[in-house]
Amino acid sequence: MLRPREAIALHLRRQGRGRRGQFRFDNQGPGPVIALIDGLPDLETEELAGARVTVRSWVRDPAPDAHATFAASVMVGRIQGLCPGARLLVEVVASGDDPVRPAGIAAAIRWAAQDGARIIAVPLGDHRSHEEVGAAIDEAIRLGATIVAAAGNASPHPILFPARWPGVIAVGACDERGALLEDCCRSPRLDLVLPAHRVVAATGRCREAVRSGTSVATALAGGMLANDSLRTMNNEQPHSLVEEQTHV
Repeated sequence: MLRPREAIALHLRRQGRGRRGQFRFDNQGPGPVIALIDGLPDLETEELAGARVTVRSWVRDPAPDAHATFAASVMVGRIQGLCPGARLLVEVVASGDDPVRPAGIAAAIRWAAQDGARIIAVPLGDHRSHEEVGAAIDEAIRLGATIVAAAGNASPHPILFPARWPGVIAVGACDERGALLEDCCRSPRLDLVLPAHRVVAATGRCREAVRSGTSVATALAGGMLANDSLRTMNNEQPHSLVEEQTHV
């Protein structure tokens, strides 16, 4: 099992960008504005205590969600989060078994970008494309946002939307040895592949879970890029750069 910071340290070592002990994830900020398009995290979980979180919901009466709590903890958790100093905009577009509506995702992406989010993580996906979401993505990119999205866990099907939309960083998942997870979608291309096999993080108050897949990888990507952004703001050398990986 890997904690989020261990997963990113492993990725950077594999990329030849450092040795154990060189990675700083404890800078408390002030950090960049980042966004999570998902469900509602449990903000009373210990890992998110004191986090700078703003919530806006596009669904009615959402309940705290383990999937979103895991992602938020990976990104800004105070103990194992990759950028605890960031301000996290949580865009609630999923609730229980209710369908995720494209109009809600589009509105959420626009709001996040207009509110200054530099990185927008979308650990969700659909086999179908939605033009209204694509238009919102295009607008967010014009405003300077970097968008990372889950490639999907449905191989051999193509990469899910919005990860396959032009300009979006499609995030895949690999194991600790760097081999793609068997169910990771990979066609037509992956832009970033991160160790997302058996990653452990908070899912609620006094609860943790071990999770794998491209949603986990997307949360890792969002936190890693936020940490890079913070280091750049502080005139430090970033940990990482996203490199296109077309032959994984």
